[in-house]
Amino acid sequence: MKFLIKLYIKKLIYFKKILKLKKKFKFLNQKKIILVGSGPNLDKTIFNNKNDIIVSCNASASNVNKLNLGEVKLTIVDNELIDKKIAFEKDVRSNIIKNDVLKDINLGHLISVQSNHSKNIDHKLLKANITSFTKVDKNMRKIIIDSVLGTSIVDKDNNSLISTGVFSICLCLYFGARQVIFSGFTLFKQEKDHFYDEPKNQNEDSELLTRSHSLADSVTIGMLKMKGFNIEARDRDFYPLMNNWGVK
Repeated sequence: MKFLIKLYIKKLIYFKKILKLKKKFKFLNQKKIILVGSGPNLDKTIFNNKNDIIVSCNASASNVNKLNLGEVKLTIVDNELIDKKIAFEKDVRSNIIKNDVLKDINLGHLISVQSNHSKNIDHKLLKANITSFTKVDKNMRKIIIDSVLGTSIVDKDNNSLISTGVFSICLCLYFGARQVIFSGFTLFKQEKDHFYDEPKNQNEDSELLTRSHSLADSVTIGMLKMKGFNIEARDRDFYPLMNNWGVK
């Protein structure tokens, strides 16, 4: 009951912003979404219908463009990527910015999502082409996650913080998407974590084999499936979360 009251109060405070957000992205309502991550093993077979809407996360629009897979209509990035104080210092962000991974790439509508203290905004750092820019702050992010999952246990602290990719799944469902197929995402570290990375030696330390957010991402994906949302993974790491009786 306390959760529902808190969620209601937050929704009331953010009512106008949420209404504006849903109106702006109503083109996702009842659509099939192809959500693309920056992992090195993207399933290209899912890009077979021009009526599907391609949504990219962080730098993945560059890979979509390189492989000529279609037009990206929406890109969702962590706010760190367009925060000057962080983008040039944090490796996972600086690799994108310093190497101009998104230079001259069409991102469609750009949404920046705040997941931590990062507040500075300069989307020109990406050197990309965008249709519009929208910011989702931490409070709105939490409202969206809680509304979709029906619980407040996810994204409430560092241990339960989900990735930009899994938040993007929640966001598309919040906007009314009828199906989300996602590829280019991993839970385990690999020789290349991202398509734009240089190959590296894998660390044998078991504590470092999993990617950041792997716990919260797994819990969230599992909850979405059990709640009956039509989501489909094309990355092996997520197969155990897709079906309780096995995946073909």
